[in-house]
Amino acid sequence: MRYYIARHQNKADFLVKALNSCGHTFVHRNAEVALFDHDLNRTDVNAVRSDMRIRFEEGSTIVLYPHGATGSWWLDGSNLNPMVFASLVIGEGHKRFMEIVQPGHRVEAVGWYYCPIKPFESPAKINRILFAPIHPTMGGTLRPEAIEGNRVVYDTLLKHIGRRQLVVRHIGKIENSGLWQHNKPIFKAGKTNGNYSDIDTADLVIAEGTYMYMAVARGKPTIGINQHLPIRPNVSPDSYKPKHWDEYKKFMPYPINFEGGSFEDLIEYARVNEQSEWKQLFIGKQLSPKRLSEILLSIRGESVRQKLLSIRGESVRQK
Repeated sequence: MRYYIARHQNKADFLVKALNSCGHTFVHRNAEVALFDHDLNRTDVNAVRSDMRIRFEEGSTIVLYPHGATGSWWLDGSNLNPMVFASLVIGEGHKRFMEIVQPGHRVEAVGWYYCPIKPFESPAKINRILFAPIHPTMGGTLRPEAIEGNRVVYDTLLKHIGRRQLVVRHIGKIENSGLWQHNKPIFKAGKTNGNYSDIDTADLVIAEGTYMYMAVARGKPTIGINQHLPIRPNVSPDSYKPKHWDEYKKFMPYPINFEGGSFEDLIEYARVNEQSEWKQLFIGKQLSPKRLSEILLSIRGESVRQKLLSIRGESVRQK
């Protein structure tokens, strides 16, 4: 199979390796299957994404792959471009979400591929806490509730960290995440490259989004940020109104959220309580290259079959 994939950061690299290992060939044009991480035209919301349109007109079957581990949350309240034939998601929880917000759309859970999955390990004691604040856009913009959530976590950590080591892994300037300079933490400038070494050296991780998912996948005690709120865009957040939050908030947010109460009780709870049901739904099993290949071949076959049936139907109507 000839395939094209629009790369988002390093998140497409795992899929490229998997498909190449099954003998498929990456091409820039005239692909049988073209994968994109989203269907949005960021410069003009009313226009079709140009690189997607080009592949569609060449006859490619358009498939979406995960933009991030949190799933395509922006599809709650908007319609998928009709060029998109199917979507790949990580786990069965993401598939359940898509069935709520985009009923009737073909969705396939392919498994986790951001890092190797490890079983949960409860450390004897929490000595090293890794805080990864919700990060802004490359331009430094961050939605207000994310800034407030970061500040609450950071302020609490500074007040109650005690003799523990605090590592703050930030993307961009810390001020853009709502933080400030302090002599207690170790500040580490992170990159959106999928590196999880800081997770592996921590006893507890406090994070949101893909990094939170990675912490759970690596078997670390984890506390989420703003899990009681639906995700919104960082740019013009008030323009987004989720329609089905009340339906998927019952199962999609990570169960341990950073909120009011005793800090010591919270981290102790996270230390000893694996969220195995959530992990099964949203991390699931490691991606199998063979299964990914079979899914994409099936999607391609079905799209071609539907197109042929449509052509035959049109031909009959013209007669």
